[in-house]
Amino acid sequence: MDRASKMSLLELYRPEPSTIKTKGHKLLKDASVNKGLSFTLSERVYLGLDGLMPQTCITQSKQCSSSIKKLRAQPDDMAKFIFLEALKERDEKLFYRLMREYPDELLPIVYTPTVGDACLQFEYRYPKALFISIKDNNISKIYQILSNWKYQDVRAIVVTDGERILGLGDLGIQGIEIPVGKLALYVALGEFSLVGVCLYNWMLERITRSFWLIQIMLDLNKKEYGGRI
Repeated sequence: MDRASKMSLLELYRPEPSTIKTKGHKLLKDASVNKGLSFTLSERVYLGLDGLMPQTCITQSKQCSSSIKKLRAQPDDMAKFIFLEALKERDEKLFYRLMREYPDELLPIVYTPTVGDACLQFEYRYPKALFISIKDNNISKIYQILSNWKYQDVRAIVVTDGERILGLGDLGIQGIEIPVGKLALYVALGEFSLVGVCLYNWMLERITRSFWLIQIMLDLNKKEYGGRI
């Protein structure tokens, strides 16, 4: 039996990982590695970014302070949602830095209640999810779709059929903002990595943090819905 017959469909469809490092214009368009003006001068030389941005170097801390001010200047929650969405598609590191530093302020924007309005007003702007339709009715086609995702190292997946979105009913693909929002919370506040951390201390920290986040969510729920869950 040859190697091809032993390979899974996913292995057959998924291209081999590239060993070429992203540089220049392509790097600036990759939100997972782009960090804007916080690239140091030496990083800019090595990555071929000289002349592609102003010479000024700004720390991520200053970027964070500037971004939260711009966010607060937005006219309403939907405008804030769009602002954060654009930031995430431009600079993921800065987006998650904001999420971790201002969770009580950003949670109701990235997730409930604002995400409900985002679903109702859904408009495709960025390739932030995979869509499997009812017409993709064979396993070979589904594997091919999965292999088209931009990242190969996937740690978490959130799936929905859009059938029941926050009590708004069946929204179909418009409900995709819910899985996207959930994953943003998992990445920003999940703290999955155990490398170099004592498990016992990690568990205590997670428990303490969980109670803190639960209290934030309860306070937001009380403010929005009068305490009804």
